[in-house]
Amino acid sequence: MIATAKNIVASVSNIITWPLNILATNVTTANKRLIRWAVRKRVGAAYLLALFWFPALTVAGLLWVLVSIHQRPDALWPIATAVIFFVNKFMFLLLYVVKQYERSVRALRHYRRHFG
Repeated sequence: MIATAKNIVASVSNIITWPLNILATNVTTANKRLIRWAVRKRVGAAYLLALFWFPALTVAGLLWVLVSIHQRPDALWPIATAVIFFVNKFMFLLLYVVKQYERSVRALRHYRRHFG
């Protein structure tokens, strides 16, 4: 029974995230092509654009979602719920920023090697 429920949740999760996975795959492919072109033609601005436009839009979207979600006034503990919600979102954003920072440092070193 539990295994069936887990399979149902997993399949629903895959269905929900399917468009996002396709978008991420297409963005990755396009960015790889743009990065190769930028390195070949030595266009530093195109290289930086390929690296940072999607993470910048993702962070902007996450911030917009955080601002636009309103706490229900009839919640049992609205302040505790809001604190837990925002701490959870902040930690998720912090983890995302750290991952992007590590990726960006490698990219900027690569940029300096090829365009500097």
